[in-house]
Amino acid sequence: MEDSKRTRRVKKRGGRILRLLLLMAIVILGFQIYQLGILKELGGLIKEAASGKAQEVIQNGKNVWDSWTGTDSEGETETPEMENERAWQNSGEEVLLDCVYLNQKELGYLTGCEAVTAVMALQTAGLEISVEEFMEAMPQGELYQKDGKTYGPDPNQVFVGNPLSKSGYGCFAPVILETVEKLLAGGRSGLEIRDLTGSSLEELKEQLNQGNPVILWASSGMGTISYRDSWLMEGRSAPYFWPRGEHCLLLTGYQGDYLFFNDPSETEAMAYRTDEVAAPYEELGRQALVIVPG
Repeated sequence: MEDSKRTRRVKKRGGRILRLLLLMAIVILGFQIYQLGILKELGGLIKEAASGKAQEVIQNGKNVWDSWTGTDSEGETETPEMENERAWQNSGEEVLLDCVYLNQKELGYLTGCEAVTAVMALQTAGLEISVEEFMEAMPQGELYQKDGKTYGPDPNQVFVGNPLSKSGYGCFAPVILETVEKLLAGGRSGLEIRDLTGSSLEELKEQLNQGNPVILWASSGMGTISYRDSWLMEGRSAPYFWPRGEHCLLLTGYQGDYLFFNDPSETEAMAYRTDEVAAPYEELGRQALVIVPG
């Protein structure tokens, strides 16, 4: 009799241990699922499906599994061109001009974004000109040593450095304005260049509405501008600090929260959010130019 009771107690205790182990396994599994975010992602998808938006989620957004792998639904990593296309499709059509595209790296002008962008605008307007011809007409100047100090020219007057070199610097709107005016002198091309410096991004959109792409100064990849390189200018006591990251692009369109550029260091119709563009555009003094029929 005692043996029978002892056997029942052992079985009962074994059952409790088994249930405890099973409960612990469920808790651990639930924690792992929470950490991976599976329930949150699936919950969102179920909610979208319930509201009749599941098809839209599948077509326009990455699915749950894509968010873990960093790939699209075909298993391919999303490229900048694919991201641009997705931004264009999802933001509501407005304006995208058909403009000439030139890549400064392929042309060998590693730091010549200003000249390459100006030539894109000129060729789009119908002027037959090469980047080489533009470079020949553009004033350029180098840094030099004097009394143990580094001196250099004003980037508002000349292109500073060698545009063929990674160590080149660049120039600002007045240099491109002067160069284009020189190339268009005589009015034979039927074109003229206008200085839009000081214009807001909304005002530049009006130029796009009229079919005119805009030469615009911002930063590479719309990243942060730094001020590490400096030199002295003749006749000035304070050193000049170059805005490293300065970049010149051709504004070709807008749609929703996005602006589209022919970026000479990246690709055509490159999408950047308006708020990304605003910061470097403001920091560099809202510099912009446009080429229009004269």
